[in-house]
Amino acid sequence: MSEWANLRGLNISSGWSPRGGQMSAAYYSNSTPEGSSSGSAVAAALGLSMAAIGTETFGSILELAELNNVTGPKPSRGLIVNDVTLPTSARQDVIGTLTRTVSDAAHLLTTMAGRSENDERTWNIPFAVPDFTTYCKDTDLSGITIGVPRSTFTVDSTSPIMISFESALDTLHRAGAKVVDNADFPDVEEFMKLNQQVRGIVRASEFKRDIVRYLQTLEANPNHIHSAEDIIRFTKSFAGEEHPDRDIRKFLWTQAEGIYVNTDKYREMVSQGQFYGGEVGILGAMEKHGLDLLTVPSSMGIANDLAVKRWDSPYLKCHWGSILRARRLNWTRIARTGSGLRLGFRMASTLALFEVIKRLLTCVFAVIHRLRSPRLSRIRS
Repeated sequence: MSEWANLRGLNISSGWSPRGGQMSAAYYSNSTPEGSSSGSAVAAALGLSMAAIGTETFGSILELAELNNVTGPKPSRGLIVNDVTLPTSARQDVIGTLTRTVSDAAHLLTTMAGRSENDERTWNIPFAVPDFTTYCKDTDLSGITIGVPRSTFTVDSTSPIMISFESALDTLHRAGAKVVDNADFPDVEEFMKLNQQVRGIVRASEFKRDIVRYLQTLEANPNHIHSAEDIIRFTKSFAGEEHPDRDIRKFLWTQAEGIYVNTDKYREMVSQGQFYGGEVGILGAMEKHGLDLLTVPSSMGIANDLAVKRWDSPYLKCHWGSILRARRLNWTRIARTGSGLRLGFRMASTLALFEVIKRLLTCVFAVIHRLRSPRLSRIRS
């Protein structure tokens, strides 16, 4: 796993923790597994477990599901109780599944979803939890409209990512879906510009509050850690944390002036994130173009930005092809791109509704299990 959901520092590789060391992804030697639930994804990919559980705040299911070729749905916040989850943000943290097949994910989702007295957000579910496996049998996507917000894309159309993505769009279209190209956000420039500032202030503020609440629930706390300040102190002093070589700059964001949930700055950033995920962003595009779903190439940051700004909406990552030849290293000599690393795309909707989730599962099943084109499944870089 990645320690503290990658909230600790800026020069720490995904998949590293002082307890387990550095882990690699399943399909390329010495490659990044991405995301803080990386151990779960790799275990499922290698068949070490039939399925695994992960948590998502900002990419910790979606990113690693792609690189490890597993199915990783991020449910709407509240579909699955998260009261025992070590928090980054209790408002955004979501428990999801990591499995080798969509049907396995549906089985787990059916079992795990439901209301809990320990998580008030689970009472916002507007339907009785169905048996999701019953929706993994249909390949007819007629009546489903999927939008492509191309103004948010940041890579060249000839890149392996985009070639794979266009192949997936073609398959969705052949399955009966209506694909609306250039279903762009009304104010895409402001949407993109806001991302880093919002993520930094909001997550640091919520972590600072929520980690205290979590630590108060522990029956044993041998290192006497009760706050973000105590976590910083321990990280600096414990040799296994490899500080300062592995930094704590993100932790230090929690100590900046005005970083807390009762400040005007925090409230303004939450409001702006919801605004740009709403009428001038995701919801605006979906309403304008009459969409059921949005889809984007999963290797682009925009996919995570969508998930963060609409934390109450379901997202699903779908694997689709792989890179044959490429290699790029980050500062820790862990490969970010390599031969055999997987590519995919993601789909998002607006509400935690029964019909939306049914459609997400139906789309994935149709794409992966019935209609995939072998000649387009592997992309050369």
